[in-house]
Amino acid sequence: MNVRVRLVAMDRPLSFVSFRWLLLVLGISVSLLPLRAQSTVAEWQAKAVKEYPALAEPDSAFNQEFRQLYQEKKTAEPAFFNDPRWPWELATLVAGASGTAAAAPEAAETPAEAAASEAFTAQESGAAVAVEPVASPEVAGETPASPASPGPASGAADQSSEWEAKRLPESLGMEFARFRWWAPAGVPLRGVLVLAPGRGGDGRGMAGDKKWQTIARDLHFGIVACFLKNRADQPYAYQQDPDGATSELVNEAVEQLVADNGHSLKNPPLFFYGHSAGGNVSQNYANHHARRMVGAVIMRCPSGPGNYSPAKGNVPMLVYIGGKDKKEWLEYSVAKYEEGNQKRALWTLALHPEEGHGVGKTWALTEAFIRGVAELRLGKPGADSRATIRKLARTSGWLGDTESFEVGSGSGYKGKKQRATWLPDEATALLWQSYLKK
Repeated sequence: MNVRVRLVAMDRPLSFVSFRWLLLVLGISVSLLPLRAQSTVAEWQAKAVKEYPALAEPDSAFNQEFRQLYQEKKTAEPAFFNDPRWPWELATLVAGASGTAAAAPEAAETPAEAAASEAFTAQESGAAVAVEPVASPEVAGETPASPASPGPASGAADQSSEWEAKRLPESLGMEFARFRWWAPAGVPLRGVLVLAPGRGGDGRGMAGDKKWQTIARDLHFGIVACFLKNRADQPYAYQQDPDGATSELVNEAVEQLVADNGHSLKNPPLFFYGHSAGGNVSQNYANHHARRMVGAVIMRCPSGPGNYSPAKGNVPMLVYIGGKDKKEWLEYSVAKYEEGNQKRALWTLALHPEEGHGVGKTWALTEAFIRGVAELRLGKPGADSRATIRKLARTSGWLGDTESFEVGSGSGYKGKKQRATWLPDEATALLWQSYLKK
């Protein structure tokens, strides 16, 4: 066996199975066991590599992001590794965040593999919701959000279900659109997080990510995670969304999943997180339904925040740009941000010179931004919750200098306010500063 050695600090002895897995993650060739119904870590690792071959390439962006997430969960969520499915689940989370589609199967599943897959789907997602979609209530110019839904009774299990669109407009250029719902038990919902991965990526695993679930639980939000699969002949149509068809599809999925899971919330406020093509879905939604958006995190989107409009400028957006991303994407994204910033848009620029198209080390800033914006726009969960989304002024938050990274409150900022980037609060401002200074 050819071995490329890399030293790793170990805090406890490794079992044979975990050692095999560690070797694989570090790029050492190992033979994989024939697949049966997956029941061990080694078998789930084989499934992960089969679906995401880049995982076995030590220098791939996928492998690097996998290792980074592995270290994060090892520290913050050690119980995650008690389940033997963790290699596959971790790879699925990375795929959802980076927009990596699973490889097509080379051969039909054996009966045992099919049974294991079916059992996992049933356990992870609950029974799929197979109902004919109906037209969602007309948002028509951004109607105010309704009061928080009473939701299911306390003591029930956290909700998880799925929905697939049965009819797709030709203009979308899509093979299918599938969505996964998650919501905390016994919590009156007041909004929904919409999570959209890169082009053709299956982002549904993000609904099972404890990080997203914690934010949703704390904010009293549900989660709708997207799998928008483009046709091969139409790789960009759905993310461009000139006629608003993709935005209406998102509305339909949200309304259907909210209703199917027993919530009376109509036209709930939405907070978007989109990576790459998912960023285009998110920023284009603001072109059609800006007043329904609480905010958005636009991660490495080729169009950045997109075209400015006064309504869109009122939507707080955290715009991540990688200095090592494609030159044309970088330049276009910066130009679009600058266009909005000159008109006092509530947009936050986070241009990191050493990061590329991957997610990088953005989580802490992302989380702070979502929490800060949600509180400013909707109030704190509970008695302070608002029935409508509050419009903000730039002075309601903080400001930051994108060159020196100096920050200050909106009213007390000493720099050139017309050039500064907007930030929702002090906590976000300090994390923005820390992220960009690294």
